[in-house]
Amino acid sequence: MKELIDKLLAAIPVYVRQLLELLRDPEGFILKLDLDAESVLTDAMTFLAVSFGLAFIAQMPLLPGKQDTWVMFGVSAVMAAVGFVFSVALLLLSWRIVGGKLSFRKFLTVTCYFSGVSTLLFLAVTLVAVGAFKSLDPANAQTMFEGGVPDPVELSHSAGFLSFSALLMIGFVLVFVWIFKIWRTYRDLNQVSRGRSAIAFVVYLLLSPLAIGVQMLMGSSLTSGASTPFPAELVGQWEVQQNKQTAEGAVHYAVFYRFDGKGYYLALLTKGTTNGQCYTMISNGNYGHATVKDTTLTLHLQKHTESTTNTCNGEKSEVAKELDNQVFQFALKQTAQGQQLCLSGKFGETCLSPKR
Repeated sequence: MKELIDKLLAAIPVYVRQLLELLRDPEGFILKLDLDAESVLTDAMTFLAVSFGLAFIAQMPLLPGKQDTWVMFGVSAVMAAVGFVFSVALLLLSWRIVGGKLSFRKFLTVTCYFSGVSTLLFLAVTLVAVGAFKSLDPANAQTMFEGGVPDPVELSHSAGFLSFSALLMIGFVLVFVWIFKIWRTYRDLNQVSRGRSAIAFVVYLLLSPLAIGVQMLMGSSLTSGASTPFPAELVGQWEVQQNKQTAEGAVHYAVFYRFDGKGYYLALLTKGTTNGQCYTMISNGNYGHATVKDTTLTLHLQKHTESTTNTCNGEKSEVAKELDNQVFQFALKQTAQGQQLCLSGKFGETCLSPKR
């Protein structure tokens, strides 16, 4: 790794000069090149390699700590190469469709320079996005960038993750603005009219999601880990019902939970009271995603409502409730009535049986 960094540092002065020229006047930079020279493609690929190398070094703090750096460098290099090949193929196809005349070798040379710039543009936005994520939601950011999988409901409520996603979208927009800026250079080199150039641009826009999708799919291997499987023994429907006689009249309590194999759940707690002539029903329901660590069950609420129906005065109401996580200690117990799921929380213990 030290030798790689030394080589990158040695190439920096020339690289910075080329980068500034490309940002200032991309068409002028390319037109000054002797695209027929033997060394021009080598120089262009060196520029692209330095861009990818700098991007990898800048993202090293984001790699999962348990991953070997050299392995990740190899994975990153393969991802970069595949992404570049896809970009070249899509660009070449777009221009060939409209009769572009630029040879493949010259096309590759030009694209090396332009892809190197777009890599750095997207890198800059990515680093800002990661900083926003870590500042606004350090817990979920740490989980994600250390190879874990944050709870999906947590992420849907996370201002940090939403900012991260929005900034990445801005990064994609910025890259396409750059592509639009340099498109005239391709048009001049391919010797086609403005109308044909516009058609090529539309074709490229329609095909580019394929390349982005492939890169995102491979990129998930760098920062994503396998999610913790939801315990199969909790999957299913659980319920408990209880009737009591109080001064208010007859009271019926019911608690129902349903968990699927991916951890998504539905919970419904109801209390019905009747005096023999009319009744009041209070239903507290929520759903979202559940996670388990050791004997701790955490419900990440996506929606939580409480509805009341009172036939004594004809009133009905429904209000949204807080979305704070609900945390329980759970245990599976074998009783004379069969297996039970017992949940212990701030309101005591509730034991439920499988719903039949």
